[in-house]
Amino acid sequence: MTPEKISESLQHLDDTLIEEADLLRRKKTTAPIWMKVLAVAACLTLICTVAFRFLPQNSPIISPISSQEDPVSSLPGETVFEGAQVPSSGQEEASSPTDGVNQPFQLTLAENGGAMGFEGYMAYDISEIVSANPWTPDTVLESLPVYRTTTQYEVGGKPLNPDFDRMEAFLYELAEKLGIRKEELTVETNEPDEEYKQKVKEKFSAIGETVPEGFFNPTCLYGRTDNVEIMVEPGLAARIKWDPPVELPDTYRFGWTSSFQEKELSAGYLQKEFAELIDMKEPVLNITGGDYLLPSDGQTAPYPQFNVNFYDGSGDIVTDILNFNFNCIYFSGDENDDLWLVWVYRQDLSEFFADYPIITWQQAQQMLCEGKYFTTVPEAMPGADYVKKVELIYREGVDFLIPYYRFYVEVPSWERDNGLKTYGAYYVPAVPEEYLADPQWGGWFN
Repeated sequence: MTPEKISESLQHLDDTLIEEADLLRRKKTTAPIWMKVLAVAACLTLICTVAFRFLPQNSPIISPISSQEDPVSSLPGETVFEGAQVPSSGQEEASSPTDGVNQPFQLTLAENGGAMGFEGYMAYDISEIVSANPWTPDTVLESLPVYRTTTQYEVGGKPLNPDFDRMEAFLYELAEKLGIRKEELTVETNEPDEEYKQKVKEKFSAIGETVPEGFFNPTCLYGRTDNVEIMVEPGLAARIKWDPPVELPDTYRFGWTSSFQEKELSAGYLQKEFAELIDMKEPVLNITGGDYLLPSDGQTAPYPQFNVNFYDGSGDIVTDILNFNFNCIYFSGDENDDLWLVWVYRQDLSEFFADYPIITWQQAQQMLCEGKYFTTVPEAMPGADYVKKVELIYREGVDFLIPYYRFYVEVPSWERDNGLKTYGAYYVPAVPEEYLADPQWGGWFN
């Protein structure tokens, strides 16, 4: 059954059915992420179910690991965080990236899903967008590890092979760190109930089709108490949500519009209160963001938004880069300055593939100017003069976890009357071109 047919069937899901499904979901189990999107497919087609999959950098920009400065002014003093684990890379001996006959093994760059919208960041100046990325333009690296992905996805983003035993172990580990006993948890998957299944089957039948095999298969695992919900995804990303949210002392501001300084102060409190959950040898505070949101909810002017996360900085530069991308924890506040949810990322790096040589950021920028890049920005790269910053990050593809340089390029035609600029994201693989399998430059990933 084609995506177009699925989309046509879902066009017949009326608002009442969607509302009823949502009520059932809230009462019994949470519907899959892909199911939620499909339920909204009365307005969107299935082909847009999943936008590009990002690893959890959340728009970080190069910044020294030793101290992270306020984008407006340096903050007095330096907060020291203690306490984490280095992800096991499985990399005991460096492998040579060849195909067995001394030819370079070429990496596929395909990613799951298509691009919806574009990746861009608004700021008055690029220096306002910050993070504590351990990589800087002065970092010297000859190679970086590439890993095979351990979770495979269908077109549209639904995982094919969730390991529920591994997911359950991760769920119980997080629960224990929160002081929750196993017997206090109600554990279930997000497989929809029979009533919802029957209604969806009827909608498919109305256009002469049957529900595709595996359409209702569960994809996530949930553990719930009266006030905490832990959701674990197949890639070992876990969301912890409190209802009601966890109140912070009145001296802290941790809301959506809180400033860099306010988020930094709140982070110190959270690091102490949730030391067991963070569980790192040397947690590095990583305040990311600084890109502006347009006014809403009583705001009268655009405002920057910042996010608080930690990663373990106890290793060498390569290990720190891996932790920054794959082993980190995000804390999110709500409109009342309370802790609403936490995301814990524990990417599976057990499938080490090989150490690949990497090009310098200067070489990558040359490729960028030659049109050898990937982007969702609907305009061609305007030229070297508009390249404002670069960072090294990893991206998750269909087959591999691969390092890239992400360039932030000012799009001059999109500058607003109030001076806000838009910086589009353009990606160049950090792996040399001879190790890439037929890259289709200029658009999104193959």
